[in-house]
Order: sequence, then structure tokens, then C-alpha cells
Amino acid sequence: VRAQTPELVRLSVIDSIRDLIEWHEFRVALESEVVALSAERRTEAALQRMREAQDALLRQLATSQAEREDAAFHHAVALGSGNHKLIEAVGALASHIFRWAALTGERKVLTLAERREVIATEHGEILAAVSAGNAAEARAAIRRHLLNGRSRLLSTLSR
Repeated sequence: VRAQTPELVRLSVIDSIRDLIEWHEFRVALESEVVALSAERRTEAALQRMREAQDALLRQLATSQAEREDAAFHHAVALGSGNHKLIEAVGALASHIFRWAALTGERKVLTLAERREVIATEHGEILAAVSAGNAAEARAAIRRHLLNGRSRLLSTLSR
């Protein structure tokens, strides 16, 4: 009998807005726990990675939607959890994060300047909570960030 390595998460194809919303709900649940663990387990090195990822994201937002840099920030938060399975799961969602960001860009949900301001504020709240070691506030901050993004995108779909 040959042992098979199970996949952590098999990402289904996004064929509809409903698929995108369902994966987004999964992401909210996953990243809420990931950021709470990051707040509880934070190290200076992990915090520095998060700050550097945020700085790179804000710089790139001067000229583009910065999907890769946004995913890198969320990956840095996951790294702070110290849980390799959660890090892998957040990494697996990167393609879905790109799709969400692309749709947001296509729908012109925010200008680059507005996106930069929102990211600076919302990611800033996440970083502050993680830095303070406040798991409950970190969880609330990332939920606000992700749910605000969903609300902004869905509001454009009814136009």
C-alpha cells in the first residue's frame, strides 16, 4: 500500500461571484485565527517582516493595485502564527486573493490613492494589534479589513 500525502486545501475554480464570496468567507475564517495566533506568538523578527511587507505594499500602490504585495503582507501575518499548516493554507489562497484584487481593480472600487489610504489604515490596525499582542483586537481588525473589502466590491456589482 502506497501512502499518499493528503492535500491541505483543494481550491476549487472560481467560476462565479458566488464562488468568490464562498472562498472569501473561508479566507475571513482562516485569517481571523491566523492573525490571533500571530498576536499571541509574535516575535520581533515576525513583526519586522510584517512592517516591511506593509511598507513595500504602500510603495507599490503608488503605481499599481499591488496584488502580490498585498498577498505578501497577509503571508507575513501568517508566518507570525508559527503554524506551518496555517501558513500553507494562507499561501494556497494567494491565487484567490489575486482574483479578488483583480476584480476590485476591474470594477474600479477604489482609486489607487483611496486604496493606499484604506490599506494604510486597515493594515495599520492589524499591525498595531499584533504588535500589542492583542489577539482579540487583531482578529477584529482583520475581519473588518476583509469584510470592508467585500462590502466595497459587492456594492459595485449592483450598479
